[in-house]
Amino acid sequence: MTRQYILQVVVLLFIFNILGSCTKSTGAPGSTKEPEPMATQDASFLLKPIRIMEMTPIQPRPNYIQAVSPKEYSIVPLDIYRYSPAGIEIIGSATDNPEEGYQSTICLRVSSEPLAEEGDDLTPLGEMEKRMALYVNYTQMEMTGSVLKTLPVIHMPENPDDVRTAWLTPADYCWKAPLTLGQHQIEFTFQQTSGKVEHYTWVLEIVE
Repeated sequence: MTRQYILQVVVLLFIFNILGSCTKSTGAPGSTKEPEPMATQDASFLLKPIRIMEMTPIQPRPNYIQAVSPKEYSIVPLDIYRYSPAGIEIIGSATDNPEEGYQSTICLRVSSEPLAEEGDDLTPLGEMEKRMALYVNYTQMEMTGSVLKTLPVIHMPENPDDVRTAWLTPADYCWKAPLTLGQHQIEFTFQQTSGKVEHYTWVLEIVE
């Protein structure tokens, strides 16, 4: 074979490969039609019911807890508990919305007013967070963040006109909690300035 003949064969093979790839990706050689979009994730499992356990609560919900997500004593399907909407990063909310999934996260809406003691200054950034913890089966979980729905408070009963004593709505605090199948004991704690530890304990069940 001559060198010119080999070069012609290589060029023809190159053109053939290009035309073949166009046919596979677009359906026709040289077509500019966009490829079909990928099917979206089937989230029909989010329609599964969330049931409540038939058991006596370990303790009444204290007045400093205004909401919990998932709700106390819920029976939650594992796929709903783990689900996160595609392309969206959510740090969580204590508003219970099973149709959005729980992102393997437990959230509480905590009011600082009942927890503040006389002379307390809870206004510095992170002051509330460093006093609280969440445990699952006696193992401490990592806080993922908080959604402030209020300003932190400073307790100054001797000066009720001080604007910092205006108690507003609470904040949502969330912890990453990769629960597995079965029942789990959840405990929230808050360290008060006096050294007293407030705690709230409940149970969640994760099912198939």
